[in-house]
Amino acid sequence: MGQLNFRQEVAALSEEHEIKTSLWKGTIKDIIVHFPPGANALVEVRVFHGSTQILPEKGGVALDDATPIFGVERPINLGDHIRVEWANHDDTYEHTISVIVNIEGR
Repeated sequence: MGQLNFRQEVAALSEEHEIKTSLWKGTIKDIIVHFPPGANALVEVRVFHGSTQILPEKGGVALDDATPIFGVERPINLGDHIRVEWANHDDTYEHTISVIVNIEGR
């Protein structure tokens, strides 16, 4: 099993993204997203496998004081790209949101 770990501090009213390359061939099993207390559902997160949005299928996930685990059953190949996008709609504070993509290798 492998993990791709993403973590970004996103300034007020800004967007960030990060791309990582899979070091494994297998299946994306789940995605864990940590929204710390105070995020107030103001930071949207989107996860893409290549050009396909896989979390959520449309729109973004925005929560507060939560660390949900989203089940995903999606094949992934060695060298595929995973892109995480963050959009901070808070006009005052920066927020740091972590994302872990768990991959079960073959």
